[in-house]
This record gives sequence, structure tokens and C-alpha cells, in this order.
Amino acid sequence: KYRRRAEFYVHAEVGHAAMNLSLQALALGLGSTMVGGFPPGRIGEILGLPDDTEPMLLVPFGHPRPGKNRR
Repeated sequence: KYRRRAEFYVHAEVGHAAMNLSLQALALGLGSTMVGGFPPGRIGEILGLPDDTEPMLLVPFGHPRPGKNRR
């Protein structure tokens, strides 16, 4: 349906999803960050993803350390 624009829309949707996850983490008092620089094949192995699936973005969550990056 979208032909050449399909990849653009996928990347935009990944960004929107990551933003919503990060906003929800903040609402729960958690920290999060977006990581785009990783070896997709290795991450796929670690997560047990099917061979035809490639991760595009990681969004790790956690409790912020006291006094670190607090504004």
C-alpha cells in the first residue's frame, strides 16, 4: 500500500512507540533511555527473536540512581 514510504512509516511508528514507553516510565517514576547503536543480530539472539525479525530500537527501563541525572 505505501510502497517506497513504508520504511519511513515504520521508523516513525517505532519512534512514537518508544516515546510513549518513555513517558509511561516517567509516570511510574522509572528512568529510560533509547538505544539505537547495537548489533541487531546479537540482540535478536539474546532475545530469542525469529531469524526474519530485526530489532530497530532498545528502550531499557530501571530505577534511577539517587542523585544521578535528576532535574
